[in-house]
Amino acid sequence: MKIDIHISFYGESFSPSLLESKTGFNLVDKKDPNEPSRIDKFRSNPKPYGTAVLRLTPPTGEYGPQMETLLSAMELHAEAVHQSGVDDLVMWVVVYAENGEQRNLEFSPASMGRLSALGITLAISNYEG
Repeated sequence: MKIDIHISFYGESFSPSLLESKTGFNLVDKKDPNEPSRIDKFRSNPKPYGTAVLRLTPPTGEYGPQMETLLSAMELHAEAVHQSGVDDLVMWVVVYAENGEQRNLEFSPASMGRLSALGITLAISNYEG
């Protein structure tokens, strides 16, 4: 089983380049507001908000260290994140498992409290195969 944990940033005035300059983050899948999109529901039309993804560690079988690394970075740069126009934050826990492999994930109250304090939504996605 491999687990990929990353944070997606969204905002009507969100500037990925501003966030990178303020934090040193190396964001991927960056789109500024009103930039044309090649995928999703905005295909061939300007997306009305900026987006980007932050992934600090490669996918592994251990999700605790990935989550800790992201939470620590977000706590360190919380002010810069909001100054960059971010309105919505989602931490994605994406599980890739082999056929029939059991998938148990457990999140501590401390981790959930940190997510809540940062205003980050937790989303879990599971893929088999």
